[in-house]
Amino acid sequence: MIWIIAGNAGSLIITVTTVQNSLPLWGINHIKSLVIRLIVSLGVFIALLSLLLFRRQNKKLDKASIVYNRYCAKLAKKQLFIGTSEEAKDFSERTLARFPDQAEKIADITNLYIKIR
Repeated sequence: MIWIIAGNAGSLIITVTTVQNSLPLWGINHIKSLVIRLIVSLGVFIALLSLLLFRRQNKKLDKASIVYNRYCAKLAKKQLFIGTSEEAKDFSERTLARFPDQAEKIADITNLYIKIR
């Protein structure tokens, strides 16, 4: 039941009407339709969002990075790993301490990598 109250310069009008006939949109079929649309919309939104967030972003590596990564992989086989935040110069110093006989090659590889990058 809805009460509508309106006033005009001293007069007051009160109207009572029933909700049952005035709002036919809120039937059970309409609510089911809204829920289905909401679920489908959320599914589409989540699918698009996941495509944006989880798509594979291929970073193309330049030749210097490829060669340097191979160099690091070979050293990793000898139990010498590069740190996650370690720069090339710092890694070369640790490598030189471990393999002093290869000092010239290590310095050349590191200097070329730093120069190109």
